[in-house]
Amino acid sequence: MLQRKIYKQIEAFYKTKPDKALMIVGARQVGKSYIVEEFCKAHYESLIKMDFIENPAYVSAFAGAESAEEILLRLSALFGDRMIPGRTMIFFDEVQECRSLITQIKYLVQDGTYDYILSGSLLGAVFRDIVSAPVGYMDIIQMYPLDFEEFAIANGVGANVMAALRKAFEAKTPVDAYMSSAEAMSSRSTGLLITRSICSCSCRRRNCRRRSCLKQISPIWGTRSERLISCHRFARICHRGSDRKTGIVN
Repeated sequence: MLQRKIYKQIEAFYKTKPDKALMIVGARQVGKSYIVEEFCKAHYESLIKMDFIENPAYVSAFAGAESAEEILLRLSALFGDRMIPGRTMIFFDEVQECRSLITQIKYLVQDGTYDYILSGSLLGAVFRDIVSAPVGYMDIIQMYPLDFEEFAIANGVGANVMAALRKAFEAKTPVDAYMSSAEAMSSRSTGLLITRSICSCSCRRRNCRRRSCLKQISPIWGTRSERLISCHRFARICHRGSDRKTGIVN
């Protein structure tokens, strides 16, 4: 499974058995559906997924419904025995296409028979049009594209290596020379190409203006990124603490 930091946030949320639903919001194609499905496969016996873009007919299941019992009866007609009380997660995907659900989720949560998770894109305009937002019945987590640390780990750079690089950067000490050596490069080309690029600027800090490290990773990121990202910016992405721009956790 592709490691995403948001997975642990989702896991922690449902571990407490909250009387709330969880909504994952973010741009399209950042992996919202993937990470939710992976979480549900690992923690629930049954997963009911309703994608309102892939199957617009699902929207009608919520039209005019005035209670949780009415909605759940309609869902039972669609999914039958797959709806197992206490052991089922119902995943509403692309909820911006079914605005009434955002209000109705309050009643489903109060019923307590199943757990609920939602995801959506472009929800700012949707929430402005909601008459009764489910305050106290739904938490929201923002999901971003892969940050550099997630990208590096996905390409074979171990978490212990990332920790060592961060420690060296913060202490302004040299990293192990082997990690940027030709021998290491030949053994795991992609992951260590990234590591070597990080090593090349770990001791220069903010004074670095060279592009040598970016040239080393241009086969991965391409020439456009090489033109747009300075070596100073690259070092900052690799080693700064967690924030909205980098997403890297200290």
